[in-house]
Amino acid sequence: MGVLAVLLIGGLDLDIWAHSHGKVDQSFFTPWHAVLYGAMALNGIVLGIVMARNVLQKKYPWRHALPLGYGLSLVGVIAFAVGGVLDLGWHTLFGIEEDVEALLSPTHLILATSAALIFTGPLRSAAFRIGASAPARWRELGPMVLSVCAVFTLLGLFTQFAHPMIALFGAKSTAQPVYNSVFRTRADGSGQTRLIVDPSADDWAAAVSPAGTRIVYRRADPNTSVSDLYVAKVDGSRATRITHSGRHDTQPGWSPDGKSIVYISSPASTSGDYALDVVSAAGGAVRVLTTGRATLNGPAWSPDGKTIAFGSRKDERSWVAFIPAAGGPTTWPTAGVDGSWPAWSPDGKTIAYALDVGSGTSSIYTMDAAGIAAKRVSPFSDGDDIYPAWSPDGKSIAFTTTVHDIPQVFVMRSDGTQLADATRNPALDSEKPSWTRTGELIFSGAGNPRTHESESQGFGLGSVLLQTLLTMAFLLLIVRRWRVPAGALTVVLFFNALGMVVVSDYYFFLWGVLAVGIVADITAAILGARASDGVPFYTFAFGTAFLLAAAYEVSIALHAGMGWPPNIVLGTPIIAGIAALLLAYAFRPPLAPAP
Repeated sequence: MGVLAVLLIGGLDLDIWAHSHGKVDQSFFTPWHAVLYGAMALNGIVLGIVMARNVLQKKYPWRHALPLGYGLSLVGVIAFAVGGVLDLGWHTLFGIEEDVEALLSPTHLILATSAALIFTGPLRSAAFRIGASAPARWRELGPMVLSVCAVFTLLGLFTQFAHPMIALFGAKSTAQPVYNSVFRTRADGSGQTRLIVDPSADDWAAAVSPAGTRIVYRRADPNTSVSDLYVAKVDGSRATRITHSGRHDTQPGWSPDGKSIVYISSPASTSGDYALDVVSAAGGAVRVLTTGRATLNGPAWSPDGKTIAFGSRKDERSWVAFIPAAGGPTTWPTAGVDGSWPAWSPDGKTIAYALDVGSGTSSIYTMDAAGIAAKRVSPFSDGDDIYPAWSPDGKSIAFTTTVHDIPQVFVMRSDGTQLADATRNPALDSEKPSWTRTGELIFSGAGNPRTHESESQGFGLGSVLLQTLLTMAFLLLIVRRWRVPAGALTVVLFFNALGMVVVSDYYFFLWGVLAVGIVADITAAILGARASDGVPFYTFAFGTAFLLAAAYEVSIALHAGMGWPPNIVLGTPIIAGIAALLLAYAFRPPLAPAP
């Protein structure tokens, strides 16, 4: 029955391979289904022959006609046949499923449960017949090992949506990354144009000069954390680099006369030691207004040229602050508490800014130039409103909002009325607007594939943990319950990995799994009976899981290059080992029972 279990899981793997390689049309009657259901029928025939022989020849009663442990296997065969009929009807009604939908189809789950009952017959039989101290011989324990191979692979195939050997988490991406660029649009959303067409450039925070003829923006090096400021014509042409600090220079703002630019400078690849700097629009020497700050953002020059407002922190809170443009002490206006990203109105009487309103969101507020009286103008009650910018006539404010989840630039009257979406492009993360003299908007935009690197890393780590728990559940079960025959752990691990890579075609994983299996078998052999008890058992659990995760990462690195950062690369095997260790506690509790 162990061999028949392998044949049946092989038929299932073949069917899933056919689905993943485009070999299946909208017909239920395929060669792959024929192999699958033929293997199931063979299991039923063998069980039926054994049962009939024991009843008719040996006169066993029906309830004892099958060896211990195989009664549920017969139930599984019957349920599999019923599930096959239901699956035919389901496909007739709804067609052939694809991807995750096929794995979660109700009729497919019936078939999977039925297969698990069939597969685990030899495992249950060994549990009834073979004691923990029995010799580690393949003759007695071989069917149990094959049973574990089959049911383990079954679970792997039905969780392939979160399987590292199928999804290839951590591999260095070969796709062209999506960077910010500078766009231009009318306030009603029409005439949207990309000004700077350079797929390798990461351009952000463009600001239009007071005369409306130039823009200044930050350009980052995608391979480092260094960025510099560039000045170009308002159509994006004739760009000139004006800073060369080797730091992260960003968030530029023009002086009223268009001769100077204030900006934020921070260390590359780290945080802290922010500086508020001023440089000529033509480049040259840098003048430092303030430095040593924990954070700075959004500097804005007052229309009279005397004051620069900026966002910083005071008393552990965000705060809009003022500093003389010629240099001097910083002042902290009353209304500036919890604020950031200030913007002066053209007449210099009002400052719009983003105020933290709690729950990780902010709204657009305005305060008088003295920083005393403040009022809310944001029309949205949720979402994150940030980056306000006044129109040249002072009647409207453009800002970025995430009220619809995707950052978009909206325009409203200065009192919060007459709201309009100015970018109207859900495929583009649009932010940091600036007005031209003709009433158009310059903004930063980046395509949003909606799958961010942090999400990929998190899902990848979760997938490693899920498969670690499934893998170690079977390994710890047989190591704790029996003295496993030589090579059994290698067979279980390699068989499961082979079942996965047949679907994904990532055969390069097999060598690492084979190596870990050999190490696990050698460890179990050296420990002998001690492998199932106490510290050796826990060490085996942690070490095997650690090596499997590490082997996965090495395989990825050799095949496609490792795309995960060092912290995740180093931490993943450790967290996998900890998960296996905690699972080992369920098999062998570490706490002594109460007397």
